[in-house]
Amino acid sequence: MYGLAKKIAHAAFAAAIALGCSSAGCGNTGSKVESLKGWTVPEGKEIVKMKLKQDWMKPVADVVECKDGAVEPLLKCLASSTPADSCGFMTALAFLHAAKAVDPIIEILRKEEGPPGEYAAFALSKLDKEGSLKKLADLEGGASALPPAARKNYYRAFAWARNTSFCAALAKGTADPDQSVRDEVLGMLGTIKHPSLAGPLLDALKAGPSESAALAAKALAFNREHVNEREVLALVSSDKEFVREGVIELLGLLDTPAGYKAILAALNDSSPRVGKAAAAALGIVKHKKPAKEEIIKIAAMLDSPDEDTARTAHDTLIKLGAAEARETILAILDSTKIHAKRFASSLLVQCAPKKEVSEKTDLTGFAEIPKLIELLASPDRDTVLNSGNTLMIYTGRTFDDEKKLWDQWWENHKALMKFVGEAQKLIAAVKKWKQEETLGEHKEEAIANLEKAGELYEQAEEAGLTKMSFDNEHTEINLLLRQVRSTGGMD
Repeated sequence: MYGLAKKIAHAAFAAAIALGCSSAGCGNTGSKVESLKGWTVPEGKEIVKMKLKQDWMKPVADVVECKDGAVEPLLKCLASSTPADSCGFMTALAFLHAAKAVDPIIEILRKEEGPPGEYAAFALSKLDKEGSLKKLADLEGGASALPPAARKNYYRAFAWARNTSFCAALAKGTADPDQSVRDEVLGMLGTIKHPSLAGPLLDALKAGPSESAALAAKALAFNREHVNEREVLALVSSDKEFVREGVIELLGLLDTPAGYKAILAALNDSSPRVGKAAAAALGIVKHKKPAKEEIIKIAAMLDSPDEDTARTAHDTLIKLGAAEARETILAILDSTKIHAKRFASSLLVQCAPKKEVSEKTDLTGFAEIPKLIELLASPDRDTVLNSGNTLMIYTGRTFDDEKKLWDQWWENHKALMKFVGEAQKLIAAVKKWKQEETLGEHKEEAIANLEKAGELYEQAEEAGLTKMSFDNEHTEINLLLRQVRSTGGMD
């Protein structure tokens, strides 16, 4: 009887283990495991960034706390569930470093092209020490035996594990026949450094197309210490547009003297795409600021029919400074392209008068002011906001984007400056006679000039939109009048 009871007790204990109840006191393992059926990361969260400490990972963390006692229940659920319901089971097994899970998860990766395959990639990346990556690398037929979506997950497992011992397996993805797979691999290689990657990445840049070449350029820049700059510079003269484009992007990221010269030359490339790449590169290199000639070439791209090219030129000029290209940018305010006007009206902020502006500052020589005022009627809201902001910087006025107020101010300012300008010319003539010591010969004319200048300043005071005083100017006129009227003119 005692022997039978002992056998029953042992059987009960074994059943408890099978259900995942560990002797450490982790209760309800079965229900915790079952709760992972259909579990996935919340929307907006990335599978590759899963960590047990995150709040939304609590269902997985609760199972992992059960340690080895949860492995068998998880494997049974994995075997009996649909792939769509298995994501949580694979995730828990990964964090438990369950070696027994490697083979079934590899099978899921091979067969599933949807989200389950991505969870399988994550799990295999975590199970590296359990031999998962070696088994994956030794898979019969390799990645080529898998459909494109499964190949993406195959390479993700290697990239996410960040085990450089398998860079050779990962690098094969840079030559994948499917561009979406290639681009996925090239994007991941942008955060992995290893000497063996430079060759395949350069080959990928040469193979293209443009999107792939750009990703390869970024990955090569991350591996810059392993890149042979001579090999890169040799590609500047490639007959393939996308190769030249990718090379210029890479040279911008490498930021070397030889590369800088090649970038400047690329501004004259026959391909607008290469020119755009050169403009973007000049916005990130720290080697040297381009000369005025190059700044003007970049500014001319603001009028490109391709809005993205114009935006690139704008962003680069924001960093480099646009003042040297003022005339070019000013002309683009008359462009028929809405995006060109938008970017030009923004950049003109950098061309504003350097000295402090007051109500008496003559701004009539700035042709951009009336053009910017007209742009306040643009149907493009960003152009309106840019124009209003630039006008404020130029003038010191705060009319925001109220075109009617700006129109009124501009007409008033022109009238005001006409009075002031004429007065200043009259006074300047008197000062010239003084300097030439011929004031005595022009005494009557000098007095007439100064009296007329005083009247003009009075008219200017009345013409101002706001109360304006020319007291200093009147004081100067009175001083000159006293000197002129004195015997023989001025001392």
